[in-house]
Amino acid sequence: MVDDRSTDHIEELMDFYCEMDSRIHFYKGPSRLPKGANVCRNYGLEKSQGNYIQFFDSDDIMLPNSLELKISAIKKSGVDYIISKSENFSDRSNIDFSLVNYDKYYQFDKYKITNYNYVIQNINWLTPDFFAKREFILSVRFREDLFYHQERNYFAKVTAISTNAIILDDVLTRVRVGHDSIQTGIKKSNKKYAYSLSQFYYLTWQDLKIYNKQESLYYLFDKMVLASLDLKVSISYLSIILQNLVKQKQFLSTLYFLSYQLVFRISGRGLFLRKKFLKHFNNER
Repeated sequence: MVDDRSTDHIEELMDFYCEMDSRIHFYKGPSRLPKGANVCRNYGLEKSQGNYIQFFDSDDIMLPNSLELKISAIKKSGVDYIISKSENFSDRSNIDFSLVNYDKYYQFDKYKITNYNYVIQNINWLTPDFFAKREFILSVRFREDLFYHQERNYFAKVTAISTNAIILDDVLTRVRVGHDSIQTGIKKSNKKYAYSLSQFYYLTWQDLKIYNKQESLYYLFDKMVLASLDLKVSISYLSIILQNLVKQKQFLSTLYFLSYQLVFRISGRGLFLRKKFLKHFNNER
């Protein structure tokens, strides 16, 4: 268990449990590292010694037979990881469950587990659904510079390395939802959500380049381009797009893209140049 610098009495409580059971280990997040779930997961992975990894957040509930079923399945099948299912719960009466609906996540009857299907979200799952061999994911890290969509980035890398997995058609986790959750809060701001997606496309495109997953890279690059037409993204973001347009010999697209970005960043306009760019961008590919 890794404590993300809580202000309650968790340290005293965990000292009690560690004395009761030697298998339990408690660590406080190092002050040299920033706060956040990504940092805690990476730190916990470094400290882990077991054969299997199950990431789990403090406000969710693991059903009693969850680990037993997952360990049994991974041993029998010899796969690299297991995917199970989750459902929502809340101890509040005023929660809008439509904000977090998992009906479209587990579409394994329609789509195979591939990197591309995961990246474009034909298939999806939650972090507690994932159970893996430690030796398999020891080199995979959560990005500590990505504050939203970090799980999607993480599993994009996981599926780029291996799709040797099986699905357990069992709900083994109950995920707590509330109005103060990160996922609920970000969706209240459309612009903030759009910026967070643009960062996901940009950083995940960078991460997947080493795996040469061309279909996924084309998708992410297209999304990066479209995001940059509506948002004033960073200069490094724009530089990556321009470099790749030139590399792909899309010279007219490069010219119109650069012209549009200059006008857009100065005046917030440029519809004519935007249309010209999209026309050539689609034709030159």
